[in-house]
Amino acid sequence: MKITREQLRALLSLVEVTEDTELDCGELLARLPALVERAAPAGALVDVPPEVLQHLRVCVECEEELAVLLEAWRADD
Repeated sequence: MKITREQLRALLSLVEVTEDTELDCGELLARLPALVERAAPAGALVDVPPEVLQHLRVCVECEEELAVLLEAWRADD
């Protein structure tokens, strides 16, 4: 499979923001319920650890999962 220039640029941009220690998706997903439960009344996250923010910056799937959980949280209130 040949990689396009655009795909290569996207990959390199992720490498640039990679930290020495990062959460994997499973670790992040295990933390999401607690983060959502601590969300402010408006559904805004508070006291988010830097390693969680880092993972959300580079993982679209986990970012989408968080958005779904926050939406459900807001709808339940």
